[in-house]
Amino acid sequence: MMLSSYIIQDILSAFEKDEKTLRETIEKFERRYPNDFDFVGVCAKFNDYLASGDKKKLLEVKRGLEDLRTLRNMSCGGGSALPFKDRRNTK
Repeated sequence: MMLSSYIIQDILSAFEKDEKTLRETIEKFERRYPNDFDFVGVCAKFNDYLASGDKKKLLEVKRGLEDLRTLRNMSCGGGSALPFKDRRNTK
């Protein structure tokens, strides 16, 4: 299952808080959505930031999440990448 744009927005709001909250939020959703390869790539960039402490890498992570949110909004809004096969049936 893919990460929804609403969850991505929650992660982006964690950027306004401290680094510990951001790390916990990203790790939580990384464990929950291991098959979302776009998000896993963003998580890898975040892990690079944690290893180096370079603020430019953190900005790349934020930019990547914003781009991913826009992409998910467009694909779900257009009906091409819906999380369920039918809008009426959520199973």
